[in-house]
Amino acid sequence: MVKDTELQASTMAAKARFEEKVNKKTGPLMPNMGNRCWQWLGKSDKNGYGSFGMEVGGKRLRTAHTCAWVLYGQPPPLPGVHIHHACKNPLCVNPHHFQVITVTQHKRLRYAIITTTCPNGHPFNNDDPLIDGAGYRRCRVCATVCRTRYDYVMAEADRVKVEKLIAKHGTSGLARLLGVDHTAVSNWIYGLRRPTKKNMARIDELYDQLP
Repeated sequence: MVKDTELQASTMAAKARFEEKVNKKTGPLMPNMGNRCWQWLGKSDKNGYGSFGMEVGGKRLRTAHTCAWVLYGQPPPLPGVHIHHACKNPLCVNPHHFQVITVTQHKRLRYAIITTTCPNGHPFNNDDPLIDGAGYRRCRVCATVCRTRYDYVMAEADRVKVEKLIAKHGTSGLARLLGVDHTAVSNWIYGLRRPTKKNMARIDELYDQLP
């Protein structure tokens, strides 16, 4: 059985070896992330991700960004979970640029990036994709038409209430308080759906409780 002190020493050695291959100072600046990418300088795999190996709890990690996630304080990803680059830079190993998502969501996001048009032929903007709460890519033109036709857009005052409640409780937390799926809350913000009268009454009640 590996002792905690041995495991800690092994992790520190791996981190030192890891940081020799990282450029934290001059990587791409991501304004939406608030800081720079940490650019991987070591080898990369066929998919463009950095390659780095280490063992954690008997499991072999092989990608630099997954190792970075663990080396900087997060638990190893569970089966069925991927570490996603929110900055869209596959060589980035800055853990602040990562999101934990399911394998299914990751596949949808990858598909969204390589798809150039929606089924109706409207071009996608890969620099500013519209992704709904379930991880599917949506066409902005079709969404606008849909919102106009079916009056899905919330009143501005109601949207502000939902955004302030999300800031306090998080999307999933607000969804639990309302008794709905978290994708429903995301779709309200995106304008793909609007809350029912019952949901809106509960939103008003929760908003009135804010300090």
